[in-house]
Amino acid sequence: LTDHGMKDHGWRMPKETHSVQNTAKGALLYRFRNIMVQNLGLPIIVPPDNPFRIVLSAHSSGDPVRNVHFLNQQNVLKRSLPQVSVEHVELANMGVREQVELVSQTQIFVSTCGGGSMTATFLPKGATLILYYDEIGGYDFSNNFNMTGDPAMLDWDLFNNMAHLRVHWLALGT
Repeated sequence: LTDHGMKDHGWRMPKETHSVQNTAKGALLYRFRNIMVQNLGLPIIVPPDNPFRIVLSAHSSGDPVRNVHFLNQQNVLKRSLPQVSVEHVELANMGVREQVELVSQTQIFVSTCGGGSMTATFLPKGATLILYYDEIGGYDFSNNFNMTGDPAMLDWDLFNNMAHLRVHWLALGT
């Protein structure tokens, strides 16, 4: 299992034709998620009495382009969906168990792609993951990290093969 892929881990997606090492591993990825959640003493499925939860993962990247606060989105969601729990969090300020507990009981998780989005691995079956990516931030790791101008859809291969999730990619400029 790897989020980085064999070479460029999504910096050059969708041009990374070699980046299919997680293809057909949806069941394995879901089993991995469940084992890790159980090891933390948390329930595998969302308790039925939990409120519908949307989590906005703010500042999930140290990269200035992907360091998004999501405050405007939070305000719109709270106004539009007053019956829904909309939470604005900075996962870097939380412990591992606290992060996994939050995300494992979340129906919609919004983040920028990259290392800070890896907590989405613990989303429950049927959850939606919305990942924002830099439309022109791609690097070519095999060529001295030169900018390519391609999308930087980090961890594309891993998230797109998590069959238990509904994954959506949105350009940061949208």
